Amino acid sequence: MDDECKMAPPQIEIISREGNRLRFILRNSSVALANAIRRACISEIYTTAIDLVAVVANNTPFHDEFIVHRIAMIPLTTDKSLIPKDKCTCGSRTGCEKCAVTLTLRAEARDQPVVVYSGDIQSERDTVKPVSDKIPIIKLARGQRLVIEAYARNGLGKWHAKWQPTTVAAYKYLPIIKIYPDRCDGCGKCVSICAPKAIHIPPGKRVPEVRDLLACTTCRDCMRECPMNAIEVSWDDTSFVFTLETTGTLPPEEVLKDAIGALISKFEEFRKELEELEVK
Repeated sequence: MDDECKMAPPQIEIISREGNRLRFILRNSSVALANAIRRACISEIYTTAIDLVAVVANNTPFHDEFIVHRIAMIPLTTDKSLIPKDKCTCGSRTGCEKCAVTLTLRAEARDQPVVVYSGDIQSERDTVKPVSDKIPIIKLARGQRLVIEAYARNGLGKWHAKWQPTTVAAYKYLPIIKIYPDRCDGCGKCVSICAPKAIHIPPGKRVPEVRDLLACTTCRDCMRECPMNAIEVSWDDTSFVFTLETTGTLPPEEVLKDAIGALISKFEEFRKELEELEVK
């Protein structure tokens, strides 16, 4: 039996959660599964984004296409109650009340120049609005006017980057650092060469110690620098340190949960297709 078949079920250990950033360790896994989760976080989750824009008025020097692209890429909070774009049967290009939300932008510079921000976009639903009010869209000179109507719908990141919920979705092997005190002469070269400062020499001591294991990039510069072969760096090929950061359209833990759910659905669909082939 293969080692992977004997492996315990995968486990997730949360390391930290700050703002829209989540760090966790995926244990008892393989590179294939870790990468599948990473890709699912990026491309297999339904989020809300502007799908169609109608420019009603624009007398600025910017072409409609430039402004439309900027507006479409503004992250919006996701409303999961909306029927996804590919599953609604309304047939309308702008969508219906079940699958789309209308947003409007009306800005005009009368007496002095005005900077138009994402916070100036008005939504017909409180559940769908720009994640941040401070994203600049355009600066209007005196006498310039911009009126836009946009339609937001739920889609997948694999269709377009505007539906991707993540700004960072990356992993690395869990590092393993071994230090042999009986070999160390206390020269400190390994500490000085370590860019992420994963190891240090505590005050009053001679032998280096691990300061932050997760900071280690497994570059092995410390191994190459040590003249006594007193330090050894490797990694656990069944454990992965993940960093997941979102645009704010969804919380990172929700992105992770939905990604795993999407993978389970795909596995189940694949299993059913295999069973159908066996029957034939």
